[in-house]
Amino acid sequence: MLLDKIQNFYRSTRNYEIVGNDLIITKLFNLVRIPIDDITFIQVPRDIYSGLVKIEGTKDYFQNDEISKFQAFVTDWNKVIFLKVNGQFIAISPSDTEEFIERLSYKL
Repeated sequence: MLLDKIQNFYRSTRNYEIVGNDLIITKLFNLVRIPIDDITFIQVPRDIYSGLVKIEGTKDYFQNDEISKFQAFVTDWNKVIFLKVNGQFIAISPSDTEEFIERLSYKL
């Protein structure tokens, strides 16, 4: 149990920002850089919790009733948006989802 909490802390997402033509996801010890040109779809889920389960044997992969499999870079499950990147879904949760979607849509 303690080991799980420590691992979650080290894997946890810290911040999201749009820098130039990239979406930067900041984690504790690394950055995930996603070229905005690779994003083909933005969706606000109707109900993120409907059927939400963690896919066993994975670090950050989940599924719910809307999306069969997605990688979660989530800080707040109540503010999730889905992005389709190179054919795969990821979930992020910026603090101001409307502003973030507007800024990201402007770049798409």
